[in-house]
Amino acid sequence: MVILPEGMFIGVRNSDFGIFSGQTRGYSEVIITQAGWYNQLGQVLGEGDLALEDFVNIFNSLPVGYPNLFVVVPARDTPHKQLSLNLLAERCAFIVLPNAIHIVAPPSIITEHRFEQRRVGYVLQDDTEVEGPMPYIVSSRAEAHYLLSDHTLH
Repeated sequence: MVILPEGMFIGVRNSDFGIFSGQTRGYSEVIITQAGWYNQLGQVLGEGDLALEDFVNIFNSLPVGYPNLFVVVPARDTPHKQLSLNLLAERCAFIVLPNAIHIVAPPSIITEHRFEQRRVGYVLQDDTEVEGPMPYIVSSRAEAHYLLSDHTLH
């Protein structure tokens, strides 16, 4: 199992993902500001603003195959240290998986509209290449718990 390494974006721009810890984005393009970024173990990957293009890059750069994921926690809810999976599920705003981005409810209308308008190319689990709208799912807090629970990550 490949796990995104703790601190992988701190002090360096990751060329695959195109992001670095501490980054800021313009007001008109930002989806979430000063968020904490975590892997599926609750380890801190970095922090900063994320724009729609950042989500596209993260989505397209995740190593293929579940359980690789990238979890985004709003600034007000992130202590910038490792979180238990339970706290991660309680606090997250986005869970990026190789097949879809889960927007943990309640999403804003603006966020949903931006995701619907953005077309991306991606590969399905059967290796079929597809181009279409950004694949996103509005998920409940219970679904976030399920996605981050131990039995789905091993």
